[in-house]
Amino acid sequence: MRASPDSCDRIALGMSAHTRRAYGTTRDAGHPVATHSFIRDRATLTNSRQIIEEPKTLATRQSSTERKRELEQYIGSVLRSARIQQALTIADVAELAGLSRGMVSKIENGQVATSLDSLARMTSALGLTLSQLFRDYDSAEGGAQLVKAGQGMEVVRRGTRRGHTYHLLAYSRGHQKNFEPFLISMDDESEAFPTFQHEGTQLIYLLQGRIDYRHGNQVYELEEGDTFTFDARVPHGPERLVRVPIRFLAITIFDGHGSYDRNGQKSKS
Repeated sequence: MRASPDSCDRIALGMSAHTRRAYGTTRDAGHPVATHSFIRDRATLTNSRQIIEEPKTLATRQSSTERKRELEQYIGSVLRSARIQQALTIADVAELAGLSRGMVSKIENGQVATSLDSLARMTSALGLTLSQLFRDYDSAEGGAQLVKAGQGMEVVRRGTRRGHTYHLLAYSRGHQKNFEPFLISMDDESEAFPTFQHEGTQLIYLLQGRIDYRHGNQVYELEEGDTFTFDARVPHGPERLVRVPIRFLAITIFDGHGSYDRNGQKSKS
């Protein structure tokens, strides 16, 4: 198999002598000839490059068969839950939908690729619409966290003494904290407080009592229902407990680097 003279000239000119020998380039009637091995090698390189450049996204890594199986299992799970909630048997649904019991059982167990007609029949029998059937399919997972009243984790804080408690209202599950919400209670007017200083922006919402709160060189009087927001990198902290008991929410929002004081130690106000 011979390449055209012009194309072979261009190929050969772009090769060193060593490369020409390696790819088996020869001459015939004054023109370089590309052998079968050279053409085959070029095709292999082209195919390899296409494979390497193929996107490696989650969608391409997950086969269509796996996605199909997930969908079938999801449909079956939703239909089975709806049937059980209505105290219906497989035989009841089969009769209402005009399907065999075996087909209904296979659909509920994700063992068959269900036709749109069969889905419409089953959802109608169960009082569902197709949109309701697929409402939660492929949706993001929750990751929600509920802390019941009075069950926030009590944290011993720097400067904490009698009558001064911190309850953490959310627990970070990752390596990086985005925010920290505390419910803080104070009921001892004579207690002295240290000055706090750390990364982030802090919001205080006073639920009960009155307090003078220092931020930098300014002191602010907070009353019930007041909201106080400030840069937590500036020294801050309670200055005077005006009327106890005092309860407030203190939420610190971080910039992604966590909460540390100037000495490199974890510090939360």
